[in-house]
Amino acid sequence: MSKEFHFMVNKAVLGWTTADAFVADSQDLYRFKDVEFDAVIMNLGIFALSDPVAGAAEMYRTFKTGGHAMITTWKIQRAAEVLQDAADAIRPNCGLKPMYMAPEWLTKEKPLSITEAGWFSNGHIKSFASAPDVDDQALERMESRRDRSLG
Repeated sequence: MSKEFHFMVNKAVLGWTTADAFVADSQDLYRFKDVEFDAVIMNLGIFALSDPVAGAAEMYRTFKTGGHAMITTWKIQRAAEVLQDAADAIRPNCGLKPMYMAPEWLTKEKPLSITEAGWFSNGHIKSFASAPDVDDQALERMESRRDRSLG
């Protein structure tokens, strides 16, 4: 069953009246009017768009003056590294790149340049970075536990 179906069931059962769900292209939000939303969020997706500037421009077009827009991206690609290791172990030399993201997206400058190109004013953009929840020592402990459970 699709995510849309699950959403529609929740909407009916829980009596949601101000929410809707559908599949759309974030580079062309034609369903939405200009300045329709108080908040617009793209979580871990802008780097996957074929035209990220178009996605940022659509976010800008649809959010209200004084509203908030949020774009998130990876700072460290630990999940991608784990998936790449798994792909390489299953099919060595196959060239698969799960969750590939160009390295420039790991910088502060790339998301900022995209949002500016999408008409967001530099004076209104704030950039935040946070530390990953898992440090190298925690990863080593997890790998050690995994190795013991497999051994």
